[in-house]
Amino acid sequence: MISELNVRLFDEVTNLVAIDEPLGRLTTYEIGGPARFFAEPKNVEEVCLLVEKARRAELPVFILGGGSNLLISDSGIKGLVLRMNRLRGIYIENGKLHVGAGDSLPGLVKRASSMGISGFSRFAGIPGLVGGMIRTNSGGRHGTLADVLHSVVLVTRDGEETVRHVEEFDFGHRCSNLSEEIAVKLIFKVEWGNSADLDAERLEIMKQKTKSQPLSDRNAGCCFRNPAEGIHASKLIDECGLKGFGVGGAVVSDEHANFICNEDNATSDDVRRLLEIVKDTVLSETGYELKQEIIYWS
Repeated sequence: MISELNVRLFDEVTNLVAIDEPLGRLTTYEIGGPARFFAEPKNVEEVCLLVEKARRAELPVFILGGGSNLLISDSGIKGLVLRMNRLRGIYIENGKLHVGAGDSLPGLVKRASSMGISGFSRFAGIPGLVGGMIRTNSGGRHGTLADVLHSVVLVTRDGEETVRHVEEFDFGHRCSNLSEEIAVKLIFKVEWGNSADLDAERLEIMKQKTKSQPLSDRNAGCCFRNPAEGIHASKLIDECGLKGFGVGGAVVSDEHANFICNEDNATSDDVRRLLEIVKDTVLSETGYELKQEIIYWS
């Protein structure tokens, strides 16, 4: 229930906040209802102000980046959604690479190779914004965020700015211990390389991913984490004969079994039901329990 207090608090910043903003168009799934309150802060100060007001109103805060790795309820979000796409800027300072949370991850990969900064080709083919890398320790078989990260500038739930170093994040496979803090800037270690070689490496990784993943379809990336070292979720799902299986408008990709695509105006319920069927089938037929990688908002 949205109280009058909630509305009055955000009346004070009507130039920043929209009401009942549609969210589906802002996700790679193109699924989801509206946000009761929605804002696109232009700087850290606006993030702090909005987060502090949400705390006073006892509203949950949801952080929207590029909309990948995300499934939003058809009924929408009864809280404040902050879309971080305006917090941009890539520059070198004190021997470190500073990148805004709202910068495009594919854009960063390309920019880093042109600048001759190594270590970023590992993120080629991963969609979304840079700020979203923290929660899932973005990367893959070529390496992860933890390998190149130095520190992160964050905003706390109280609306205060702080800094945490890479050692404080307890990164794991597709996870970290980031809680309610909001990333506004990432600071990376810098190792120099040959820009032509780095660009060739980036393009080769992109080529490999384009061959094996449905990058042009409406999806949210890999749905499940690999359950163990050397055991791939995609292979388990494929062995269970689930490629092409669908619920409503949601379908397990024929190209890569760990992708569920919005093939025909799928709802969030379609996707969630299909995710559960895949998990239950893999568990019953292989004994492996798949953990969902896609984040669900409701």
